[in-house]
Amino acid sequence: MGIANRKEREKAEKREHLINAAEKVIFAKGYENATMDDIAQEAEYSRGALYLYFKNKEQLYLAIANRSVDIFLRILTEELGKGKNATEKLQKVKDTYLRFFLEDPDHQLSPPSR
Repeated sequence: MGIANRKEREKAEKREHLINAAEKVIFAKGYENATMDDIAQEAEYSRGALYLYFKNKEQLYLAIANRSVDIFLRILTEELGKGKNATEKLQKVKDTYLRFFLEDPDHQLSPPSR
């Protein structure tokens, strides 16, 4: 059981590393100009290793989008806890949304064009 847990943890860490690399490349070059080769090079993995974790660039992009949503929801949950009533909570939602996307415009992800 210890070995299986370690392998799962290592797999998850590699996946996160690849998402970090994809995020860096895609935010710098844009989705259309970023390639799987660029991402593999940034991650210091082979292109084949990248494809073991992600079928294509679109799946990587989706992983970045999911991460963005998770970050936003974590921040929003923290802020909502500070609101005392429905009006304050709605204000927290608005303020958190604006702050998140103004402070981190890279996470304003839109679907890749087809």
